[in-house]
Amino acid sequence: MSARFGLFRLDGNHLALPIEALREAVPTTTLALLPGCPPYVLGSMDLRGQRLPVADLRLLSGAAGDGPLPACVVVVQHQDKLLGVLADDVEGVQEADPQCMSGDNGGILDGSLPAVAGGISATLLNPAALLGYPGIPSARVAPDTAPGASDDSSSEPDHVMLMQCGSVPLAMPCSHIHTIILNPHITQNAMSSGYCMGTIQYAGQQVAAVSLLAACSIPLNPKPALTQAFVIRYAQGYVAFMVEHIIDVVQRTGHTLLPLPAQSLLRPEHFMGAIPASETPADSVGHHASASGHYLLLDGDILKSRADLACLAAMNTPHDAQAGNGAAQPGSSARQQGERCQLLTYDLGFEVATPVNQIIDIVPWQAERAVFGLECEHAGLLIARGRTLPLYCLSSTLGIPLAPIRDTASVLVVETRYGVVGFAVPGLITIDEAWQERLDNAEVAAPPPHIRHSNLAASWRHILVGQGKQERLLSLLDLVALAESKLAPQAEPVETP
Repeated sequence: MSARFGLFRLDGNHLALPIEALREAVPTTTLALLPGCPPYVLGSMDLRGQRLPVADLRLLSGAAGDGPLPACVVVVQHQDKLLGVLADDVEGVQEADPQCMSGDNGGILDGSLPAVAGGISATLLNPAALLGYPGIPSARVAPDTAPGASDDSSSEPDHVMLMQCGSVPLAMPCSHIHTIILNPHITQNAMSSGYCMGTIQYAGQQVAAVSLLAACSIPLNPKPALTQAFVIRYAQGYVAFMVEHIIDVVQRTGHTLLPLPAQSLLRPEHFMGAIPASETPADSVGHHASASGHYLLLDGDILKSRADLACLAAMNTPHDAQAGNGAAQPGSSARQQGERCQLLTYDLGFEVATPVNQIIDIVPWQAERAVFGLECEHAGLLIARGRTLPLYCLSSTLGIPLAPIRDTASVLVVETRYGVVGFAVPGLITIDEAWQERLDNAEVAAPPPHIRHSNLAASWRHILVGQGKQERLLSLLDLVALAESKLAPQAEPVETP
């Protein structure tokens, strides 16, 4: 009998969990030491105020786990227990009939999934055996989210991305979003027709750029300018959905879901309902951004199941520079996906990048929240997302003039062994990609010539990002090292129980 499974990748291996056991996936953050645990338990991370143990399945199987930590952590749930396992990427949801697997590895390997209808062949994990493995610690599910609780909201997403398209406020479950691109350049070509606006460059490929409004048959006149995008990963490739403005990514504070009259929408099946703006964090931009006081919640499963969109994903093609003689080398796509990392780029008067896995949160800048303005090195205390943290102006900290403040001005939150720190930047630019090998081999270098305060314990490196004609040299700033240089003289390392 077929069932649904969540798929993720680790070191080129495709792994699967029953969909009810794959609770969520979050970016990898700083891991705190857990004394007395076996080597395959690397430590614990903060998961919305709760300490979550994190295990490396490579070490559990006896393989080497050298190099930087993988990009994300898959949160596995069995009954009332939670465990994080490292993963390079989450590959989506697949329906299949699991097959038996010979051999035994303490019961953790529970079978395999065949590649059905262009899907992925994967090894199936047993969540009960994984959380019951000798020496594996676990966190407890909060009572109000435990299986069998009276609240019937488990099918509704906790984390959503809020966005605006003209007069239409929209929300999208974060579990379906692969990445966000803030300022993509659309190239018009033979694919530019109907709801497909053309292509953008992402992950070394030309990816179809689709108007989210048109794909969901929402008529607006005049049509808004669609300048930002979020990417959904299909089994066959990627599709970028264009929107006017991405407002925020928030955790919902309630579970109200208002039904939408079918007669009010041309494609009512594309929407789960309306969520109140009042059930977003009070300090978030999204709390006040919707004129109607609600956001229409899109159904990510419906978007991912549409055959026409999957067909566009299958038409992803390499950049011109990668195509070379017109044909990709065998295995190049798999190598590219397995060896690339994401970088967040932002404006300091010149473009600077930081690895995405260093940033645990991005909070939209609001001047009224800080004691001082962005032109001061120490902007004061920030209270956001239920936590308090010291806030610094990154430009002033580095001794450079403050660039013009954009509407994408944000606070980049990083976690260190001394605590959590926020750095305010005048504007975000995009999320770009680089070869992981280049990042690993990039040597520590002198700061860019614009930087006056070079005696800080901050690590600067220079790295090539992008592809072909879009390839450029960027200065890479280690924000964690910079944060520790600010906190180290003032505090002892935070002890984690």
